[in-house]
Amino acid sequence: MLVQFKQYLETKGIKPTTEVEGQITFLSNSLYYLFVYDSTDPNYFRIILPNVFKVEDNRDKYDILVNELNQRFKVAKTYITSESMIWIAADQFIYSREGIDLMFERCIALLKIVIDYFRVEQNNISHD
Repeated sequence: MLVQFKQYLETKGIKPTTEVEGQITFLSNSLYYLFVYDSTDPNYFRIILPNVFKVEDNRDKYDILVNELNQRFKVAKTYITSESMIWIAADQFIYSREGIDLMFERCIALLKIVIDYFRVEQNNISHD
């Protein structure tokens, strides 16, 4: 899976910033992403937008927003870490490598849509 994802990034002209066992970090459209792959489950991958925002105030409103995002968007999961950071992830199971570039592209596009929606709603929270 890592090989296919690196090939996908190469076709998009994106160079990974770091690569450690089972994880690639990269920058695309000014957003920092993690691609995570678990060798014990070769049909699964996750693309993450980590540390999108630090929740310092209005935690209850962010809990509501996270629930709304999780209900509104298929595949994407938004959550608040134990360090009060917002993370957004797209998880997928892949059983065929045919067309996998389209799946990678769709996951990245979805994460961009979710973070754009989050930013609009986050702006509303900060102005309440």
